[in-house]
Amino acid sequence: MLDFLFGAAFTPNKCKTQLRLCVSRIRLLQNKKAITTRAQRKDIATLLATGKEDSARIRVEALIQEESTVLAFEILELYCELLSVRVELMKMSKGLPEDMQESVASVVYAANRCSAQLPELQAVKTQLQAKYGKEYVQRAQSDETCLNEKVNPRLVDALAIRVPDPKKKVALLSEIALDHNVDWEVVTGPA
Repeated sequence: MLDFLFGAAFTPNKCKTQLRLCVSRIRLLQNKKAITTRAQRKDIATLLATGKEDSARIRVEALIQEESTVLAFEILELYCELLSVRVELMKMSKGLPEDMQESVASVVYAANRCSAQLPELQAVKTQLQAKYGKEYVQRAQSDETCLNEKVNPRLVDALAIRVPDPKKKVALLSEIALDHNVDWEVVTGPA
């Protein structure tokens, strides 16, 4: 009733429902991205086979980003499942249980970064903010302080948007060429 004055209250049932919806959406997106990455790999192999290495190098960057997103979704799926099972424990404890710090902080960290694909994470973040405070959520979301709040470093790395390492690009191109029986040798030059 007085939510507008004091902010929203932690509602375990709503949090649990949103976590379960999020897990379902993650599974759906994982299947969709698996199909997409297979198609991307095939397209890159075709580019390599036809000698269009520059185009293949550009496309492999998108593939690396897509595979990083899949890894992030796998991590988030586990954390969302864990939290949905432990909502009642969260309800009963005053503070954040030590064995749940990583899962809570990681879900909060990912909420803004994945909100377009996983809108349920925003609702979960709002519930966790009601339970653990705005300051905690801000620290967990910040790139500078997220690791102090126990956000999974693999998740931080997977959700980071940056140019892939040239060695990683070449290694993936070699892997794709090998998987698709394309005769391709690494040509040293621009990455």
